[in-house]
Amino acid sequence: MTSTVVDIFQDIMIGNDQSIQSVISKFKDSGGSTDTFYKLKAKFATQRHSSHTHKILYDKFSPSNYASFSSIARRDLDLFPDDHSLKNLASIWIDFLNQELGDHFLNAKEATDLVRKGLFHPLKAERVGGEGPPANSRIQHGYLAEHDLMAIFSDPQMVTQNGSYVLCILNRTNGPDKDRLIAEFGQTSSRLKRLKLCTEDEYTRMVPLARRGLITPIRLFLKAPPRSA
Repeated sequence: MTSTVVDIFQDIMIGNDQSIQSVISKFKDSGGSTDTFYKLKAKFATQRHSSHTHKILYDKFSPSNYASFSSIARRDLDLFPDDHSLKNLASIWIDFLNQELGDHFLNAKEATDLVRKGLFHPLKAERVGGEGPPANSRIQHGYLAEHDLMAIFSDPQMVTQNGSYVLCILNRTNGPDKDRLIAEFGQTSSRLKRLKLCTEDEYTRMVPLARRGLITPIRLFLKAPPRSA
């Protein structure tokens, strides 16, 4: 029972992420209801469970109104999910949005506004000696130039199809990792580029940089821009 409660709160926490909520809001603005959303989620969870795409903990999964993705992402009944279960949970949410809500992904302007006005964890070292962001803080990235973000999100060579992408924001440019950062971000003249849009596969190699506080990742569900004739 305790694991079930934890699963529900874990699922709600992920679902309340601003990037996911931006898609759900567009779905509702287009006439979709909360009830319809939960039915789509329950249907997808049931299909995912029956497909056995990963180790299944529960033999049966028959949600009525609300389906917790965390429950089918679990590999055991430990109170807190392990890293593998959390990775499963993330992939389930991403696959669900891709399959069911792709028509409501963000265009370039909507994604730009979300990045500049939304509140995201910076993934930097926490405050030490009065410097750095406080623990568990969320910050805005309004300092990022609108035209730079628009150029990325409207580029059909970067956003090749509707899907999940990760915008990586470079936090600092100096230090022993400068060569690695140059290789990943590139540079103009003597300045490192601050922004890089990654696909799921590309972001895999960026994860160590994020964990060390060198970059801030923001996941975005983007609609592919129209291609020129």
